[in-house]
Amino acid sequence: MARILSPSPKLEQLGKGQLLFDRFDDNGVSTGFFHLGNVESFTISTADEKLESQNHMTKAAGTRNSVTVKRTVTGKISGLEFSADNQALALMGEIAEYTQTGGAQTAEVLTPVDGVVLGRIYQTRYREISAVSVKKGATVLALVNAAGVGDYKILDAAAGFIQISQTPSTAGLVAGDDLTVDYSAAALASGSGRTTIRGATKSKIEGYLKFLPDNQAGVNKEADLWRASFTPDGEMGFISSDFNKWGATCTVQEDATNHPDEPYYRILERPAA
Repeated sequence: MARILSPSPKLEQLGKGQLLFDRFDDNGVSTGFFHLGNVESFTISTADEKLESQNHMTKAAGTRNSVTVKRTVTGKISGLEFSADNQALALMGEIAEYTQTGGAQTAEVLTPVDGVVLGRIYQTRYREISAVSVKKGATVLALVNAAGVGDYKILDAAAGFIQISQTPSTAGLVAGDDLTVDYSAAALASGSGRTTIRGATKSKIEGYLKFLPDNQAGVNKEADLWRASFTPDGEMGFISSDFNKWGATCTVQEDATNHPDEPYYRILERPAA
């Protein structure tokens, strides 16, 4: 099929599509592509660093020679979906699972060495807690009821956070007291769905980045970035008034061994449907 030549409105592009990434393991071996989900923007840029000589033989002193001494090819992504794979990519981390043995915990020390500070929040050793009983010595403290009366409340059972009341109802409970806690912790085995991202643990993340087009306007063009090395780009949002986003930038490394004619990347036009 003959190429479309300018001028033509068919060459004006409004790009959409899917982005996939095959993250290489530590030995540089393919692990298979995962989908980056709803990506707000994806761009590729090329920046050249030039070494130039000046013509000193005339007063115009123009540039006499210009040589490229460094070329940097960069891909940039702004994503909206916070899958574990995407977060590990954007945070230079790796995916793992949180596990714990669980079971009944008795007389676990809840407060620090200096004792309780009324109104403060304390964390248990284990997560996913239930059947909680906070004690001062042999005295069982009262859980805060619907009317706000009591000595403590479970602020977040999943994370194991307990808040001591600023105005306890139990006589004799004062700042500086040592508190213990009895509770039951859920057993969390591998595969329980508690995925964790070990952030900032990897000094290098490399892989093959693939763009599959579905443009609203213009010729559909695939992109193959054979060996992309990622770095974080901007902040990862957790609290905002809009949809949170994550960003990553990749330096496209030369892969002349496997792709001698197109060592950095390839743009492949698809024929019109």
